[in-house]
Amino acid sequence: MRSLLVDEKGNKRLWNDFRKEAQKIDPKYNQQWLEAEYNMAIRQARSAKQWQGFEKAKDMYPKLEYMASRSASPSEAHRKLWGTILPIEHPFWDTAIAFQMEL
Repeated sequence: MRSLLVDEKGNKRLWNDFRKEAQKIDPKYNQQWLEAEYNMAIRQARSAKQWQGFEKAKDMYPKLEYMASRSASPSEAHRKLWGTILPIEHPFWDTAIAFQMEL
């Protein structure tokens, strides 16, 4: 299924196109799970690409700031981290709490 996220030219498939291709493989697959997995894969890829950009620019911008999300009800744990500024290489950015930011 992972290979279906992109088309023959390497372009990201839209949800409906991905769903159609996935149904050819397993027409009985739970559609809600399929959509959730698609959305998670797209978000993870977007985050990975964003991180690569941070890494490339770290000579000019060596630090990152933990910023508020767009969530209507952010957790207290996240609020406490807002404004945290640390070097890109800091172990904090490898923690689960750091990666729960909303994109």
